[in-house]
Amino acid sequence: MPVQIGQVWQLTAQPTPGETVTAALRVERELLPVMPDAHTFALTLPGAGGDLYFSPSERGLVLSVVYSETRTYRCFGLWPLGARQVRGVLLSGSVTQTNDQMTRAQRGSNYSFQALMAGLRRVGAGSCTITLR
Repeated sequence: MPVQIGQVWQLTAQPTPGETVTAALRVERELLPVMPDAHTFALTLPGAGGDLYFSPSERGLVLSVVYSETRTYRCFGLWPLGARQVRGVLLSGSVTQTNDQMTRAQRGSNYSFQALMAGLRRVGAGSCTITLR
C-alpha cells in the first residue's frame, strides 16, 4: 500500500461513546525519513494539520490530526495487505496527554509496532478507522 502525494485519507474517531469525529486529509509531501523502513507524510485539512506514518515491514500505520494543542487525535492500526481501511486504537486529548499515553503504552516493550498496539489497547481512549479514499 504505497502512500502517494494527493491521496485523501479519512480518520473516523470515536473518542467517547456517542461522539464521532471525522476528518479527510490530503497527502501533501513526504517528510524526511526518521527510520530506514518508515515513511512520514504531511497531511492538510482546513483548520488542522496532521501526519501519516507508515512502516511497510511492520504494516504499522498512524494517522494524527492536530486541531490545537488541546485537541489531538492519533489513530494506530495494523494495515492488512490489500486493504483500503483499518480499525485501530485511538489516543485523544492534548498533545501532551497523547504523548504520555504513547509513552506508557511502550513501557516494557520491544518497541515493535505489534508491541505498541498491545500496549495502546491498555491505555487507548477509544476506537478509530483509517480509510484510504
